[in-house]
Amino acid sequence: MDIHLSEEISQDFYKEVKHIPADGEFLKLSAFVHHQWTNRLMHSMNVSYLSWKMAKKFGWDEGAAARAELLHDFCLFDFSQKPPTGETVAFYHPKEAAKNSVRVFQISEKERDAILSHMFPSLSSILFWGIAVL
Repeated sequence: MDIHLSEEISQDFYKEVKHIPADGEFLKLSAFVHHQWTNRLMHSMNVSYLSWKMAKKFGWDEGAAARAELLHDFCLFDFSQKPPTGETVAFYHPKEAAKNSVRVFQISEKERDAILSHMFPSLSSILFWGIAVL
């Protein structure tokens, strides 16, 4: 599968992440429906690019932001199924994505922490308020 980026996408962004969408295991994310209207690969590409742009604007580490957000859902698991650990998908998939990202891409600790915590607002709401997040 070849990924073709719009000319509107910065080449500086692509330089930070190009090794990731070149990986065959990562490209398997395209097989998983995500948020009902896209697939997990495209979702991750979109989140990554927006995160890179925001980090660049605020003077943060845009490379780490782009890589972490591209890998935040690197979990080759159908989210409509119950995870093998028995946890909810919200708890399971960040840990699985971080584990896969370390194994395949040797990401930094900062990137790993970002992946592990990317569900934090939702999870903290569940824990604090005892509510279900749709």
